[in-house]
Amino acid sequence: MNNTLTNKHDFIESTGFEPYGSLTLHREKFYGITYSGYNSKAAIFEWDPQTNIYSKQVDFNAPVTGNRPHGYMTFCDGSFYGMTEDGGSLNGGTLFEWNPMSNLLTSRIDFNGYNCCNPLGSLTHNDGKLYGLTCFGGEFGCGNLFEWDPATDIFLSKIGFDDLSSGCYPFGSLIYSNGKFYGMTYGGGLYGNGTIFEWDLSDNSFVKLLDFDGVNGGTPWYSELTEFNYSPSSTTWTGLVNSDWLNIDNWNPCIPQSNTNVIIPSDAFNFPTITVPVSCAGLTIENGASFIGSEFLNVPAGAVQIKRNITDTKSHYLSSPVSNSTFGGVFSTSHAVWAREYVTNNDSWIYRFLSRSICNRQRILHQHNYSTYYCQLFFGFRHYQCTPVIVMNLSHDNDGWNLLGESISQFTGLEFC
Repeated sequence: MNNTLTNKHDFIESTGFEPYGSLTLHREKFYGITYSGYNSKAAIFEWDPQTNIYSKQVDFNAPVTGNRPHGYMTFCDGSFYGMTEDGGSLNGGTLFEWNPMSNLLTSRIDFNGYNCCNPLGSLTHNDGKLYGLTCFGGEFGCGNLFEWDPATDIFLSKIGFDDLSSGCYPFGSLIYSNGKFYGMTYGGGLYGNGTIFEWDLSDNSFVKLLDFDGVNGGTPWYSELTEFNYSPSSTTWTGLVNSDWLNIDNWNPCIPQSNTNVIIPSDAFNFPTITVPVSCAGLTIENGASFIGSEFLNVPAGAVQIKRNITDTKSHYLSSPVSNSTFGGVFSTSHAVWAREYVTNNDSWIYRFLSRSICNRQRILHQHNYSTYYCQLFFGFRHYQCTPVIVMNLSHDNDGWNLLGESISQFTGLEFC
């Protein structure tokens, strides 16, 4: 790497100039489109990076194949596809196909103003179909999001932009990620400076994600969002906005993924609530912190640490509504504890023997889900010595678990031996 910038080709009128887009790589060569060219005709070109040979492939014919293309060409099933801003039989732009084997350029869709018109971006390929935006036309005249199937030639208008609720004039392209499409509008929205939106292909639902207000940016032009998969090894909950686990503003630096370790500190503004399935690589709950909805959290067994400060002035308890859960790192086996278990189906108490030490003046509340009934298993422990901080490693079967409260002044239902 020598940080050298080299000019590989100078665009000239006779072979196409003023490219308004990006290159597409296909079979070790690059392909692109120019906005103008000889006699004001746009052109498709090929450039070989190995030989540095540039060659114009075909000229656009404005009334037939369109005029002033933007963006890049998308390769799909042997052909390149793209769009022009205007031209075509209705002068609303075209969706064109270029076959590199036959060098045949044809218009597949002539935009007419109602179905869409004047696209200023590229097509996005997904599952054999192409998706795009036009900056005008559509149901409300503010642009359209469409789907086109090259195999059947079926064109479907999916979303009409309406200014305030969705934004207007999408001057760009869509990006596809995890079953959804994302894009931006040049105008409209709450402040009139454009929006970022999400469209779900599966149910045709549309969500406005962000209103540009001028301070955070505005009026994106000829633009496309870029996906950046940033997944650091750890992230910390802040709760700055609310208790929503999936709100990025509640995390520093990011929402956790399956390979991310999570820290929930005690000084968070709000503690998290989980309502949908999520994953993380590990979880540390600092002293005084907690969260709700652990039944939705997928975390490896033994990868959870719960920290609690232990005092000798009050009793403390934890709760674990988890089948087959085990607590490690808290008790030793030097003492025995008798505890009473309440059986709900016959309203009686039975004694249980726990081979664990009586240590650190704290109390544990353990609720176990048996196959035929629910019961509560109460047991506690105490000692003259106090440890400032204790770390409990929790193994579980992902049926859910909780930390309940801090210290309590009394605890009943216990007998010690």
